Amino acid sequence: MSVQSQIDRLNAIKERIRTNLVAQGVTVPEDTMLEVMAEKILSVAGGETVPDYWVTELQTKSDAIQRAMEAAGRNKSAFLWYTDAHWPLSAKKFPVLLRYLAEHTPMNKVNFGGDIVGDPNPHSHANTGYVYDWRSQIAGLPHHHSVYGNHDLNHRATDVRNIAYAQLLASEESADMVIGGESYYYIDNPAEKTRYLYLSYITAGAGFTDSDTTAEMVAQGKFITDALASVEEGWHIVAIAHRWYQYTKDANNQLVIEGGSVPFYEAEILRVFDAYNARATAHEAPNYIVATDFSNAKGKVEFCIGGHCHLDYDFTSDGGIPVIITASETAEHRGDGGQRRCRHDYGIRCVRRCRRLLRFRKHQDHRCRSGQRHEPCGETN
Repeated sequence: MSVQSQIDRLNAIKERIRTNLVAQGVTVPEDTMLEVMAEKILSVAGGETVPDYWVTELQTKSDAIQRAMEAAGRNKSAFLWYTDAHWPLSAKKFPVLLRYLAEHTPMNKVNFGGDIVGDPNPHSHANTGYVYDWRSQIAGLPHHHSVYGNHDLNHRATDVRNIAYAQLLASEESADMVIGGESYYYIDNPAEKTRYLYLSYITAGAGFTDSDTTAEMVAQGKFITDALASVEEGWHIVAIAHRWYQYTKDANNQLVIEGGSVPFYEAEILRVFDAYNARATAHEAPNYIVATDFSNAKGKVEFCIGGHCHLDYDFTSDGGIPVIITASETAEHRGDGGQRRCRHDYGIRCVRRCRRLLRFRKHQDHRCRSGQRHEPCGETN
């Protein structure tokens, strides 16, 4: 964009702001319009303001997204991505940052990787307010879809599962969803020739027996193989789940990747994906997922993406499929010379096909002293 084009664009924005202010009965002198413009540009939604230390990062990455989208044309699987919001324990900056990117780039899809809430036993009516607060903050984000995380579905009794669905997924129902179970589904984007496969977090939990867990794993496995087999020629598949990797903790109880592993059920899903891409007649070591002949398969699993670990970590399946694990918004406590510091690390990602990932990482340190105000801090996983 030329300098003159940028000036023209800023003048147009200035006139729109002035027109809106006049309609509200507010007159702004010319010499203060720049300050007003800055406030309006930074104030993205609901009175929430983009942190000043994020502005340059957002502007730079927005330009990079624009260029990448222009280069890709329709040859892309593109979306904004975030995970592990842990409302209300996080710094709560995801919504304003996502809205900025949605308004300043051609991105028209947002995927969320689970763990909306921070309470490990969230599904009671008492916690509904947290979810509604989160929903109100993300309202208006384009084509927002989610998967369950462990905090969203920690208990599996029928009444709790109904509450979980009503709070977390019901508002995202759409006519283009193909639903396999109450918490897994896929959505096709014909323009991109991409099938977005949203998978559920499944593990044994309170009120959910081992046999129930097995039955759900088998049912979702059947849904996965059917979804893969029905993809049309030349289509792409993006697999979204909360957990692809299980972290461990170090001596200081901090989350670490070293020593962790791919959980057994997710490992079998990856083996199915590998078999699909290789056009194999069956995946290795079938257990919960029935072996399927993919010799006539037509699509390709491009990558898998998730969260849960609160850390950035990329690896590949045995067959070479990228698996992208991204950090969360959780504020991290750490010791510093006997004093407490809080590092607020807001993780947002722009993802498009061809393994291109734009990572948005900014750190803002705040010295925590008694009586001193700082942004909300919290640690959860």
